Amino acid sequence: MTLSETVSKKKGRPLAIPEQELDALRPLFPDITSRRGLQNRAYTIRALSLFYSSLGDPDEFRHFMPKECDVSAGKSKLPFTLLSQLGRLEPSDAVFAAREICKRKMSNRRAIEFAKNLRLGEMPTGNQVDLLRKLAKTFDDYVDSHECTASVALSAVESLSEIVSETCEVVK
Repeated sequence: MTLSETVSKKKGRPLAIPEQELDALRPLFPDITSRRGLQNRAYTIRALSLFYSSLGDPDEFRHFMPKECDVSAGKSKLPFTLLSQLGRLEPSDAVFAAREICKRKMSNRRAIEFAKNLRLGEMPTGNQVDLLRKLAKTFDDYVDSHECTASVALSAVESLSEIVSETCEVVK
């Protein structure tokens, strides 16, 4: 027996999705030829089945999930990249992420980043300066497009302060 016969020819990490599952998807997606593309579709299907069957109320995720009739009619497209990221998560994490995405009304790009960071455990640490910049920009954008008095602005900041206090108590 030679050295090359004793060394495994397979390299890399183990398959995340069994070959049989990918084989079953090939006829459904004949235009997708790569293993990675088929894996992404498998993750998308996992997310769709979670949101449509397990939870029973896909309207809860309407922020990023178009209605089936709109997709069938060609009026909307499924957010495949986001769904494949959500499908990579454990079901409870996927539901948590989907609810956060809807609650915060995240853009598709931000939602994909959020789901990926959640999966990898790489949520960025917030800091006061960055948060203040974002709040100031939001405030400036609002004032540029609305009449706003100092008392209205201060009242809104006071309400925001209460919301932050309640949120931080829950997170602790």
